[in-house]
Amino acid sequence: MTRSLGRATYLSVVPTRYLHTQVTNSLTDLGYTSARSVYPIEIKRKFNLIHEHEWTGNTLTGICKKYDVSRKTYYKWKNRYDNNGIDGLYDLSRVPRTIKYKTDTATEEIWLQQNKI
Repeated sequence: MTRSLGRATYLSVVPTRYLHTQVTNSLTDLGYTSARSVYPIEIKRKFNLIHEHEWTGNTLTGICKKYDVSRKTYYKWKNRYDNNGIDGLYDLSRVPRTIKYKTDTATEEIWLQQNKI
């Protein structure tokens, strides 16, 4: 069964046999009867995109056009999936790890005392 989301078409259910055994087993341990209902649609879409070449034998360029994704993005997601499994398909935080121009606490305390906030 397929569904259409704008220009991208994706399989609505991720076949359980293609999920990582470790992920499926850990979900079963948590009490889920199926790994299919746990993952958000975007994760399923990325998973289907990565595996569609194996399932259908279509060209990678055609598959990327079908999902409206660049080949660069495909390879980025594939590398994350290969390194981290299904959890690698979640979006990464874009929050900077450090702030370059952060005011030090001493200056901040002086400013707060002067302005009495």
